[in-house]
Amino acid sequence: MVLTTIKTHDRPDIPKLFHGSAMALTVFVGNSENRLDSKNRLSIPAGFREILKRLSSPTEPLQLYASPDLDPYSGDSIIQCYSEAKITKLEEEKLTLDPFHPRHIEIRGLQSLVRPLAIDGEGRVQLPDGLRDWLGITDTVAVVGTGDSFYFSSPEAFTLRRERELRETKERFATLRQARLTAQAGGGS
Repeated sequence: MVLTTIKTHDRPDIPKLFHGSAMALTVFVGNSENRLDSKNRLSIPAGFREILKRLSSPTEPLQLYASPDLDPYSGDSIIQCYSEAKITKLEEEKLTLDPFHPRHIEIRGLQSLVRPLAIDGEGRVQLPDGLRDWLGITDTVAVVGTGDSFYFSSPEAFTLRRERELRETKERFATLRQARLTAQAGGGS
């Protein structure tokens, strides 16, 4: 895992960190497979811990916020993980909305499912039984960065998703390439 910082345009909807005078976005990228130890603790990748530290209050113990969720592409069970900054931003957004607005209701529902998980001094979180059962895992967990958050998945589900995404990318590329070749052939007449 690497800590990745990307320069970006001024966007108030994403967490930023200041490095000198430049505005930068810090994101969770990459993936790894980590084993649960005998006490069902999972090591969070060092790069992800560094980002969580930067996006958390320096006076509070380091933690992440985890919620059972479904992968929007495959429907597989995942555990979505958020930083303190992301949770705070969601609360701030909710406070600007009418209580009956669909987004307000969505955020409130998410907040009811989120569980704070403390990160110990060695960079591990205790995965409660309910979250482990949700994933259907017993020993190994895929940790997957998705930009402003990351998720836990079974390694098998992540491998299938990655293979499907690569196959679909190749198919899209082939379609675009064929369209370009067809346009070039038709444009030369």
